[in-house]
Amino acid sequence: MTNHNPSGCSLLEEKKNKLFILWTPSYYPRFGGLENSAREYALFIKKRGYQVKVITNKYPYNLPKNEVIDGIEVKRYLFLHNPLEYLKSKRFDLFFAWIIIKPLTLFRLMALFIKKKPVVVNVHFPDNQLLELVILNFFFRSNLVLSFHGDEVERLQKVKKNSFRYILYLRILKQSNYLTFCSNYLLKKFRTIFYDSNKSNFLVIANGINKKINSTSLIEQKKDYIFSAARFVSKKGLSMIFDIFNTRTLEKLEVAGGDIYEAEKISSNISTNINFLGVLDRTQIINKLKFAKLTIVPSI
Repeated sequence: MTNHNPSGCSLLEEKKNKLFILWTPSYYPRFGGLENSAREYALFIKKRGYQVKVITNKYPYNLPKNEVIDGIEVKRYLFLHNPLEYLKSKRFDLFFAWIIIKPLTLFRLMALFIKKKPVVVNVHFPDNQLLELVILNFFFRSNLVLSFHGDEVERLQKVKKNSFRYILYLRILKQSNYLTFCSNYLLKKFRTIFYDSNKSNFLVIANGINKKINSTSLIEQKKDYIFSAARFVSKKGLSMIFDIFNTRTLEKLEVAGGDIYEAEKISSNISTNINFLGVLDRTQIINKLKFAKLTIVPSI
């Protein structure tokens, strides 16, 4: 993260050497924009003198409950939400798991908050753990920062104004110190949904660039490949690139973020001049960027 203050300046300046909890539904080593952004947030806050702890979902399940990444403790919990959707999709196993696991996870979180007493809690994608967040903030009044991303704001447009979920949102919005958005577009979209929200505590914090990328020397002698990196989901637009390479004679395309089996789920036009690299770490991504003749960042 460069030249950004992810929690709204004053909170960061007043609470040195105190506990800052960054709460995100997904975190490194998973690959994606949210995971990279959350990791940069955590490192930025740590450099400002905070003790940082990350709370995240235990997904995939084989990830450890507790882990130290970049010198930051990562604690993983099982966050299940939306039991009505489990019933509608006939996932009765998840519905009954929700009944058992939901209170257990809440008790574990309450024990953590009682013991550690965080002074700032920064929640990314609050929609994924909304009920726990409202209950915890009722008992533990930490400085609360809610960080909204694109997928979530899109989903919120479908929330009914008389729903329990909307009521929970109204409550937690009133209790929050700051709301952050990664673009002005998302902030304006959010205002159309919660038009009574206090605009004075809204902040736009664009996703930053890691310093390792900025400090990497340019390479003039490029290699013969075009590069792209993204999660292998439809909205990221990789299928548009695959279509182009399937219909035209172009140089080799190298894609990071998934394998050929994941690619085939979003496109049937996988040509032989596409090389799938899987999930790469930051250093590997930088090396690919350095030597690529062209880097494509697609988005539908």
